[in-house]
Amino acid sequence: MKKLQDLAPEWAGDEREVSAVVYDSRACKPGSVFFAFPGIHTQGSNYIADAIQNGAIAVVSDHPVPLPETVAGLVDPLVRTRFSTVCSRFHGEPESRLTIIGVTGTDGKSTTSEYLYQLLRRAGKRTALIGTVSMDDGSGYGPSPYRQSTPEADQLEAFLDRCLRNKVEYVVLECTSHALSDRYDRLHTIRYEGGIVTTVTSEHLEFHGSVQAYVDAKCNLARRIKQGGFFISTTVNPHLDAFLDVLPARVQSLVVNRNIQAEIGLDASITYQGKVYPTPLHYPVLAGNALLACLAASKILRTSLESQLSYAYDLRPVDGRMVTVENHLGLTVLIDFAHTADAYEKLFSFEYQRKGQGRILACFGCAGERDTSKRAPMGKTASHYSDILFLTDEDPRWESTEQIDRDLLRDAEPVEVHEIPDRAKAIQAMVDAARPGDTLLFLGKGHEHSIEKQGVKYPWNERKVVEEALRRRESRELGHAGVDADSR
Repeated sequence: MKKLQDLAPEWAGDEREVSAVVYDSRACKPGSVFFAFPGIHTQGSNYIADAIQNGAIAVVSDHPVPLPETVAGLVDPLVRTRFSTVCSRFHGEPESRLTIIGVTGTDGKSTTSEYLYQLLRRAGKRTALIGTVSMDDGSGYGPSPYRQSTPEADQLEAFLDRCLRNKVEYVVLECTSHALSDRYDRLHTIRYEGGIVTTVTSEHLEFHGSVQAYVDAKCNLARRIKQGGFFISTTVNPHLDAFLDVLPARVQSLVVNRNIQAEIGLDASITYQGKVYPTPLHYPVLAGNALLACLAASKILRTSLESQLSYAYDLRPVDGRMVTVENHLGLTVLIDFAHTADAYEKLFSFEYQRKGQGRILACFGCAGERDTSKRAPMGKTASHYSDILFLTDEDPRWESTEQIDRDLLRDAEPVEVHEIPDRAKAIQAMVDAARPGDTLLFLGKGHEHSIEKQGVKYPWNERKVVEEALRRRESRELGHAGVDADSR
């Protein structure tokens, strides 16, 4: 067990044992170190008395606060950065004994991370994964239990500690802009063997304030790649040069369509050096992510890119990413997590190319109390390619769905629109409005298991709700034919 003096030089000589490092006063127990984070809705300093009452022996805050003589205090304006450092020391700095590959981007982080995880596992490497959708600390693959794609430093360091105990060799780490930012700095102690950047456009401006600040936060991944490591990206990334400009010395950069020539087909195949490598991914953007993962795997395993591409046919889909839902109504039904303007442009334009004579119907919303600048571009893109829009709740939080819808429709082209806040009802309405040959896009929720509204998180399973809506219509229209079709 660590002592206070092990966690910060300011506590030299204090040999009291530390039981936990926390930022929630309710999680404090005897021997805890409590970090009082500045917050949006409340301030951690308001809960210092509660933390002490629950057993905290030390308090770290960003400004001086009165404390009992028995409680060690530490003031650090960069309180979250200090939290990352203390959590790392509390767990014995596990990141220093692991090979970590970071993956970031506005879209495509989760799929690229999961594909790389699959490729390394296929090669027999003990590999861990942590990201938006899934987690594996070396004890088994399953859904991620964390609220954030990149969890807080206490959870992250505990995860890395478990990886060490489970004899993991490689960790694939999905890195968000919040976690990489100097303001939150959850990844402050991490140094990467390699970094992958999918594409960076615009997101989370309510937090970062500007696209430049958002990109700069993402660039912290590139800044922290070890000498001798690698950086992988693509010319599709409009901010590629910003990353290349900050790469440390002796980091190899591999850029698709600059020094790695490859083509992605409409059938989601990858062509490299004249040979076509099929994938089961259906969607060109996903195949592009697979290419980045194959490049990374070839660097890590010191094998040829061709050898990794030859395994691309066996990649498994990622939950909530371009999931096809089978039905007997003659409909193409897709569920995807797309929730940015750039993701919408790529997804809708692709579906428009392959829709044939059918229509495109789209069901989506936008997160409340988050970046509002993306709403109008999302609505404009959806209205340009779609025949009917069904606007509904995504995670409105404390914001009104009506205001979110107004923002989405601000620059929309003339199109039939139905505003149905209840997402289950909106899904059923869209299924009922569809005709054979139509393409139905259910966007924004993907793998997520709740819808947050007015401070309450309601359980949610997009695929289950969509499947139930389809079954209800099949039952009405096909009767026993639907059952017979299933049995065939």
